[in-house]
Amino acid sequence: IVVASINYGMGFQVSQAKALGAIHTAVQNMRGALRFLLAKQMEYKINPDLVYVGGASAGGITALTTAFLEEGEYSDFVRDKLAGSHFFECLDCGTNRIVQDFRVKGVVSLWGGVTDITIVDNPVNTLLFHGDADMTVPYEYGYPFEKLGFYNKSSGRLIFDQMYGSKKIKDTLGPYATLFTLNGADHSPQYKKGKNTLNMEMASGIASEIVSFIRKTNTQ
Repeated sequence: IVVASINYGMGFQVSQAKALGAIHTAVQNMRGALRFLLAKQMEYKINPDLVYVGGASAGGITALTTAFLEEGEYSDFVRDKLAGSHFFECLDCGTNRIVQDFRVKGVVSLWGGVTDITIVDNPVNTLLFHGDADMTVPYEYGYPFEKLGFYNKSSGRLIFDQMYGSKKIKDTLGPYATLFTLNGADHSPQYKKGKNTLNMEMASGIASEIVSFIRKTNTQ
């Protein structure tokens, strides 16, 4: 398995439009990285028919949106109540000028989600991990960053749209998705609670399931 870890934009100004714009920019960055890698597929020994994307939290949101979002499914321009605005360039604009076709074979999301469930309409093999007590990215559907009080505060609802978490994505994809629900787990459960130390049992279990997922789906 050839693995590449990419950089992508994460920052945004405080508004719904800017938050959505940050996701869009991150997707452009991930798509740009895929074009770059596949343009060098012979050098890096990459099979272009077996491309998987994945990530945790914001990375999961980026990977899911990259796998499912198609050109034209988002409005070109968004303005919100805080007078924020964002223009959505084409998905392959920016990042680089490499022209390279690609298709995502599968996606792995760790406690990620999507802002619009209607984009999840492609038969892409999907592996999902999510704690059912996640207060940062909702497990099912709701406002992100609930633990910061945004769920009940009108200010938070001006900043973020509600998100569809792993449970809703699994329900939408049906047999194309596998969901591992981490009972009672909050966000980023691969770390020991209150510590910046890996929970090796959790992390090893997740890694093992990811490898199994790739082996199982790369022949489909």
